[in-house]
Amino acid sequence: MSTKSEIQSLLDLPGSDILEKYRHIGIVPGDEIEIQTLSALAEEYDILIILYFEEDLARNSQYEKDIITFQNDGEYERPFIRIDRFIDFQRRNNPVFDEALAMVPLMVEIITAGTMQTNAGDQPLVTALLPFLDELDLD
Repeated sequence: MSTKSEIQSLLDLPGSDILEKYRHIGIVPGDEIEIQTLSALAEEYDILIILYFEEDLARNSQYEKDIITFQNDGEYERPFIRIDRFIDFQRRNNPVFDEALAMVPLMVEIITAGTMQTNAGDQPLVTALLPFLDELDLD
């Protein structure tokens, strides 16, 4: 776990636009990246990473709208989840989750990489698509 002083700002990285800054750390829309690598980048650069379970929603919607649309659904009933919450949930419910990922990495597809407006300013935001987990053998 990074301390606040160890967290870097994505916005301070080299690059003339936000996509170049993401490319600098290996996050490129359309590319696949291993979920634990993506989680580590989220923590290191204070990036909000949202994992989507439904391809159509991931490709044709926006997180800012989806959070409003699904505001009455519980965190674990929505068709998307923050990456840190997903990994915590998997570790709690599958004691061999980390070992399984070491043997068979879980790749996610980067859908979008940008920012969203918050009261505190621009928040780096990445959306990614998870493969169907029921098709993966993590045991």
